[in-house]
Amino acid sequence: MATDSHPAFVPVGYVDRVHGLDGELKLIWDIDNPRLILEQENPVVFFKNNRGDFYPVRVSTFRVEKKKNSQTFFVIFDQYNSRSAAETLRGHGLFVERSFYDTNIKTTESTTLNYVDYKVVDTNGRVIGSVQPHTIPSIQPLIQVATTQGSLLIPMVEPYLTSIDSISRKIVVSNLENLIEE
Repeated sequence: MATDSHPAFVPVGYVDRVHGLDGELKLIWDIDNPRLILEQENPVVFFKNNRGDFYPVRVSTFRVEKKKNSQTFFVIFDQYNSRSAAETLRGHGLFVERSFYDTNIKTTESTTLNYVDYKVVDTNGRVIGSVQPHTIPSIQPLIQVATTQGSLLIPMVEPYLTSIDSISRKIVVSNLENLIEE
């Protein structure tokens, strides 16, 4: 996460660049699931002005582009619905209220850390490795697996995640050939 801190607000990402003439902005997220913010009834994020004051901005619309295994989020904010207005937000950090973060986001963020030292196997029972802690920001929850040939990042989503057995501390994965470059 970004190093910007304030007791009442938590950084969750930043504005990367303007996309198009309508004020659409590409956002880079520091949280696993930005939809928790964007899919609310009236989604609001906060920006910080030059004096250090936080001010709310409502998300007017958003869309997601999916390419291979990644998602890119684009939004239009109220009052920033032209390219020139949106350009003023480039590079600005996105914040949410700490109470919202603690209630809705923090609980889902720590889930991949709960799998540290779990054994990872494929659907045939072959051991791939064990889960290691990581701090890699991603739109999707990831596990980092230490293998005999290095480290492998596996998204915790279909089609890669088959099952998690918390009793035997084992994660079954599939389709790893899509993640490994040859």
